[in-house]
Amino acid sequence: MPTQSARLDDLEMFVAVVEASGFTAASRATGLRKALLSRRIQELEARLGARLLERTTRTVRVTEIGRAFYERAVQAVTIGRQAMASVDEARGEPWGTLRVSTTPLLADHLLAPIIVAYLNRYPNVAVELDVGVHTVDVVGDRFDLALRVGAPPPSSLRVRRLGRGRSVYVASPGYLARMGTPATPADMVRQRAVVITGGPPTWSFVARGRSLTVTPTVSLKTPSFGIAREAVRAGIGVARLPRFFVQQALDAGELTTIVDEWTPPEVPIVALFLPGKLATKTRGFLDMLAAYVEEHPLENLLRRGTRGKVPR
Repeated sequence: MPTQSARLDDLEMFVAVVEASGFTAASRATGLRKALLSRRIQELEARLGARLLERTTRTVRVTEIGRAFYERAVQAVTIGRQAMASVDEARGEPWGTLRVSTTPLLADHLLAPIIVAYLNRYPNVAVELDVGVHTVDVVGDRFDLALRVGAPPPSSLRVRRLGRGRSVYVASPGYLARMGTPATPADMVRQRAVVITGGPPTWSFVARGRSLTVTPTVSLKTPSFGIAREAVRAGIGVARLPRFFVQQALDAGELTTIVDEWTPPEVPIVALFLPGKLATKTRGFLDMLAAYVEEHPLENLLRRGTRGKVPR
């Protein structure tokens, strides 16, 4: 008779594989070797005496038993995190390490003043910031918070909306003089595009109740919003960038917006975290972040090179 037991880290690995829909994506998300994930899941199945995943050369599918196990595993991982959180509640003040995953844009233009104020307020907490365009597994990677731009895919995680952002399509006056000014989304197909790595493969347009998508011809793909903005400013092509990020260049006449009547839809800025009671360290950071974004809309962050004060 098999011993039906599983360590918490086994459950976290299993949850990571299911939510990433495969071992390869889970390996990228967790930083763990694919072979290790596969071996640990196989050992877990052997101990349970049940097949949790059906594997082929191309896909990984959750079995019926695996789906039921996954739902309980998420609960167990959450309870484990809550147990850890109860320790700092007993101490009476935040302590430990706060692990935050975010995008380069939010890291560079939103988080710096918040992190400084947070560390000054909670000296017993260290902040570990992971910055990248990759999708992380909040559970498997043991992140306390993940900050993202755009609607998150369905998952067991809780979502707190912090604000919203508006993107615009921009080009330099010199580029438009050379290539012509696009008037419709169809005209955008013929433009040279500068795109952000990890962003959507298509450009979206909305006007008068109509929605259209266009697949651009890419001249430059980069994870850096700064490089993208400079490339567009230099006349390399057209880009879709956050309005607040290019506002100074627009005010200076270095960039101009195009196809304005086809405004891209607004996207939310969200924080993702585990369900259940938040640890004091996590709740404190999230509350400071939410208050800061409410008092300092993104479109004002880069104006005149100033940063707002973090609410006390």
